[in-house]
Amino acid sequence: MKKKLSFNMNKFANIPVTLQKTGHPSIPVDYITIDVREICHFLYVDAYGSSPPFSRSQHLFEHYKPFITRDEYFRFVRRGLGSHKEVRIGESNRWGKAFCRWFLHEHLGIDYFVHMDEVLDKSILIEGGYKIERSIVAGKSVNGDTPDYICAKSAREIYMAEAKGRKDSISFGNKEFVKWRNQFKRVTIRDSSGLAHSVKGYIVATRLLTKNEYKTVKPNLLAEDPYTPGLEDFRELDNWPEEIGQMIIAGHYANFLEILGMFELGDALRFNYTLPSEIKIPVGVWRSILPSLRNKRFVGMFVPCFSNFTLNYLYPELRHESAVFIGIDLDIFQTVRDATIVGRRILSQIEKFPLNDEHRAANISILRDGTIMTPLQTMEFDELIYM
Repeated sequence: MKKKLSFNMNKFANIPVTLQKTGHPSIPVDYITIDVREICHFLYVDAYGSSPPFSRSQHLFEHYKPFITRDEYFRFVRRGLGSHKEVRIGESNRWGKAFCRWFLHEHLGIDYFVHMDEVLDKSILIEGGYKIERSIVAGKSVNGDTPDYICAKSAREIYMAEAKGRKDSISFGNKEFVKWRNQFKRVTIRDSSGLAHSVKGYIVATRLLTKNEYKTVKPNLLAEDPYTPGLEDFRELDNWPEEIGQMIIAGHYANFLEILGMFELGDALRFNYTLPSEIKIPVGVWRSILPSLRNKRFVGMFVPCFSNFTLNYLYPELRHESAVFIGIDLDIFQTVRDATIVGRRILSQIEKFPLNDEHRAANISILRDGTIMTPLQTMEFDELIYM
């Protein structure tokens, strides 16, 4: 399902190629096209920290699809999501985060995300003596909201991001945007000597409207590019610190492995300790029946059987046409698994899944981090291996 959002950007030194108006590299496009299924992929991995196998037999896309209008632009039906104000605000916040992650992935190549509250003032999570902490003014920590994410394109490229989703008007000049910019002043990254380093950040704000609201106004997405406080941009360093990026990548995959029920691996990644190599874990490996993925295998939920017949017999709920497979590319999983044995440093060499147009079929959502959400009927259980 493809939909449009009006678009504008601010304070970008260079406009990403995917956002340039045709023939005018210095002018951004007037609107962007989204894939709602991919937005729901980000919505799922951002909101759910764990999920027992088979507990979610339906893709969030199938859940939300009836609430989205058939209009060209992205709008919700009637009064939106929820029966009252508090629920609608909560849903808007969730969708705002999903749009933010999608935008950074789609147009800026940022693929790894950790919620700021998981790492702020918890220097034990990072090697090399680096600290992510609340900024200090006049000897006191600054109170107030901080950016939602610390994120990375690779171990050598880190960023911060703030996501907003709301139905009220948004613009770069209104007072709300000023508040959002100030959030980046409340986080400082320091090295082992105490020197503060500036980090590029992004604000991604999405106005979510319903069919009955502001019929003459289009839903829109605004993106801005601020910085956090610091004397020196990490990107200017000759000896770029990779420990923070390694932590972000580790935390990103820790969250996803917990969705698959691999809590021990997730803890090792998140809290930065290694597991004995002699301990092997059972892993269910699956193949796609789709031609575009015929050479790829994926790690998904553990299945104590070896045939689709037995699978259907033991888990009849999976025969439902809306059942969804949630997994990760086997090669990428191998690198992540190795990181739990030899340490996070190996994550500096992690590969990204090579996306192409064929992979983005109407019923598939697959991202560069290797995670996939697809109807279970497009997958076949292959084998059980120990890794």
